[in-house]
Amino acid sequence: MSTGFPSLKLSQQELFDLASQELKEEGFDVLESNPSEGVILGSVTPNRLRNIEGASADTLVRNIATGLLFVRVDVQKPDQGESLVSVNVKKSSSVLPGDPYALQRDFLYNYKLRIEKYLAGKPTESKKQILDPVDQLPPPIPGPKRRTNGYAVLIGVETYRDLPKVDFASRDVETMKGYLINALGYPEDHIMVRTNERATRSDFESYLERWLENNVEKGSEVFVYYSGHGSPHPKSGQPFLVPFDGDPQYLDKTAYPVERLYQTLAKLPAERVVVVLDSCFSGAGGRSIVAKGSRPVGLTIENPSLPAMAGKKMVVFSASQNNQISSAFPEKQHGLFTYFFLKGFQGSADKDSNGMVSVGELQDYVRTEVQRQSRKMNSEQTPQVTTAGATQAEMLNMSIIDLTQ
Repeated sequence: MSTGFPSLKLSQQELFDLASQELKEEGFDVLESNPSEGVILGSVTPNRLRNIEGASADTLVRNIATGLLFVRVDVQKPDQGESLVSVNVKKSSSVLPGDPYALQRDFLYNYKLRIEKYLAGKPTESKKQILDPVDQLPPPIPGPKRRTNGYAVLIGVETYRDLPKVDFASRDVETMKGYLINALGYPEDHIMVRTNERATRSDFESYLERWLENNVEKGSEVFVYYSGHGSPHPKSGQPFLVPFDGDPQYLDKTAYPVERLYQTLAKLPAERVVVVLDSCFSGAGGRSIVAKGSRPVGLTIENPSLPAMAGKKMVVFSASQNNQISSAFPEKQHGLFTYFFLKGFQGSADKDSNGMVSVGELQDYVRTEVQRQSRKMNSEQTPQVTTAGATQAEMLNMSIIDLTQ
């Protein structure tokens, strides 16, 4: 398994050293390393792995003493073209615990994070510190106002296994995480972030269903954010969120229905649920995709209604109407909808200047600004808000963020 880094300003030695560090962090012993060739060889007993799945006690007792997992990492930085890092994990015995594919995937994911952290601390003359005021996170919320019972799942799919890219989806997710921590006071360990190859359909099911179910308690607040492709079912018109490994030809088997998302969240004992979808389902372009040969024109998209929410409240912010496309905002390096949603969080949506941003204020601000900017980009995009659990007036007056810090 391999991954490319098209624009890294790192030397071969830096890439190699970071790979060695990550290998050791994962628990492997480095048996041999050759910086000039970019090759690292390592081994580990399964009980020393940082992440291990499917390991029973009996299996460990029988096999840990003699069984090993072997890894080979190849780091190549040609004079031209993208840098390439490959990793291959093999078992000395088929009965050893651990999935080699998962270990390879996790290594590459964590290696990317290590590189990003390294680059963030590396001074460069041309490096832009902040692209826009939206990327300047607000100061952390004081302790008494922190939402310690808040739980969030943030999913962004920028690069797909077999589908076109969704520009800035990963950036959307990381910035949203910062706002949840600083502006809303969510504990960082209550926020699960899944991006790109770590946002498969099984990840959707694991974190949107099992992780939330296992953690959310009565009175909790839940925040779910998605940035990536959507797709309409070619027959029913039902909207689906498309994971990293999703296939528009087989949505029922490879994608995640929006209706299932709403029903799953409605079952939680949370006091309120906020869903933000920077996607679209028209199949006409932007952040949407359809199966080859399908004709999105004329297809009626059936937006599912929110389930009954007895004693709970749910609000869904959607990036566009069903027949529209959701666009990126290249100038700001975010999704168009996400950019103005975050700007509203900063306080731009506080129309009455009372220090509180309500659902209604955020809706009006985001809709106005996205419509205005999309027209400048020769398109039409109108964000939508759907609510459940109280009257429309009560939901629109519900506070989203307290600016009086």
